[in-house]
Amino acid sequence: MPPNIFGDTPFYGAVGWVTLAYILVVAVFPWIGGRRSGPRGVMTSTAIALLVLGVLCCLLILQCKVGFCGHGAMILVPLLALAGIAGVLTIISAALAWYQWRK
Repeated sequence: MPPNIFGDTPFYGAVGWVTLAYILVVAVFPWIGGRRSGPRGVMTSTAIALLVLGVLCCLLILQCKVGFCGHGAMILVPLLALAGIAGVLTIISAALAWYQWRK
């Protein structure tokens, strides 16, 4: 029996929880970057935000490959799909922020 209910899922370690929390806020970063330096800041902060999202997803997959995910790996696919949706929403948010700060 695992030590807790998340013992055989991607949420066993901190990487899964950090990834989930980051997914929830990643679309805001283009707006934060635009406040300082306009359209260029939007593009820079968007690129960094998407890069961090990609690294977190890779770390999540690595955690399941190296560590133990067991049958709890079925949560991995929806979590990565949610990360993909967050990436698309970040790009849409960046487009809106770029248009706003361009004026």
